[in-house]
Amino acid sequence: MLQGVTIVLFPAASIIFNDPQLFNLSSAAYGGLFIPEVITAIFASLWSASKSDTKTVYLYGIVANIFSMIFLLLSVSAMSYSTATYGLLLFSLGFAGIGYGLTAPSLNILATSFFPKNTNTAILSINALIGLGTALAPLSVIFFITMGIWWGIPLLLLVLFIMIFLFTLKTMNPENNVAIKLKKIESFPKGIWLFCLFALLYGIVETVDGNWTAAYIRENIIDSIALESITLASFWAMMTAGRVIFGLLNKTFSEYAYQIFPFAAAVAFSILSLLPPGHEFLGIILFAICGMACSILFPLSISFATDSLPEIKTSIPGILLGFYLLGYSITAFGVGLLHDNTSIGLRTIFSLAACMAVVMGFITKKLLKK
Repeated sequence: MLQGVTIVLFPAASIIFNDPQLFNLSSAAYGGLFIPEVITAIFASLWSASKSDTKTVYLYGIVANIFSMIFLLLSVSAMSYSTATYGLLLFSLGFAGIGYGLTAPSLNILATSFFPKNTNTAILSINALIGLGTALAPLSVIFFITMGIWWGIPLLLLVLFIMIFLFTLKTMNPENNVAIKLKKIESFPKGIWLFCLFALLYGIVETVDGNWTAAYIRENIIDSIALESITLASFWAMMTAGRVIFGLLNKTFSEYAYQIFPFAAAVAFSILSLLPPGHEFLGIILFAICGMACSILFPLSISFATDSLPEIKTSIPGILLGFYLLGYSITAFGVGLLHDNTSIGLRTIFSLAACMAVVMGFITKKLLKK
């Protein structure tokens, strides 16, 4: 859950970084902050796939999160020196990417290892808690801003991560727990690449929703900060709810939903691309449907890939996360470039996302036949 808060902390705190009285970053400078995060997250997740000692990788991820919070706190004291402040923020985001790229795969590996008979439930539960953290991040930022101590949230996260590091160091014994240390993989079977393609497309589709919802509402529905926040909250809330609900259902229901949900997302995206102004409530419902549709696709891809390719089970979360992040980076930066420098609007982008969701739907049928 803390990892979820950390990875969404910087987007949730955009008002702080753009505030003239605080960091006073331009839109371009603010967007540039996320470049090191994405790069380090991709390399960290792929690096984790080559390691067999899950505990060590997990601890490295926690340490990276600790350094991320330290650099963010240091940036407060250097706020008067713009160059130094920006450098500290870049380091903070870079370490945040490393933290996410190492801890997220480790948590998924541990979930499948500790609960081998209920991998779907375990992985969905882990990702539901990460999702809960992403939903809590904006609320936490608002709370600390209201208190007049916005830097209280990185300070709190720093303390909690240190506590988790010490707890993990003391309680997880790799010599006595086979779930922590598994056989190192020397090569990857061909079957993994279809899962990788699915993760890449999923990263694109989810990011269109997660990163461009507010801009879409502002550009095509109504210029309202309240509506933007409610709509985005509906997406993330349904994302988390879906993981909780399907974590409680049996595998048959999950497999059925896994094949249907990409097409549900495609329908929602298609309607959104045509939605005229003045239909705020319908827009909220459609984004909520997208959240539910996206909720289980990535976690269950990890679960199904683990079942299909047990010989590389410790590498799968890191590999798929790397391709997901690649899709995320393509959309996070590519959509902005297209939108700002061409005549392509967000309605067209949402139409393209619908097409990719359809492709994902056909891929799921092949994946479940393996």
